[in-house]
Amino acid sequence: LIEANAHLRALETHGKDPSIDALELMSDIKFEQALETEALSYLQQAIEVAVEKGEGLSIARLKSRLGLLSLQRGETQLAQELFLEAQPHDPDMASVLKLEAELLYASNETKTAFERMELAKAKSGDHWSESDELRLIAMQ
Repeated sequence: LIEANAHLRALETHGKDPSIDALELMSDIKFEQALETEALSYLQQAIEVAVEKGEGLSIARLKSRLGLLSLQRGETQLAQELFLEAQPHDPDMASVLKLEAELLYASNETKTAFERMELAKAKSGDHWSESDELRLIAMQ
């Protein structure tokens, strides 16, 4: 929580509206604390604020993130809906591409899934994680 407050102050100092980022950070903290219901609630709130403010990039990032979480929970239809809502805002965003790759993989379209995940890697830069790399390898 101290980290969250420091992050909020840093955002305010740089003149950036902290509400979406703050809600997303609180979601991250709740996930780290294994409080999934609360974490998902913060993520939903962040999406609502992004939609209200018309922040397309935030909408794409947050909806694709929620879509990936939905897939992990076995909610494929919800993940597909979230992908369709995220994609128009930024179809080339790494998180949107990752969600697309996972949906393709779940549909046994492995070659296309791998290609999309490779593209996500290229778009991710320094944000590509070890778990992302392991997932890419698993798709080969």
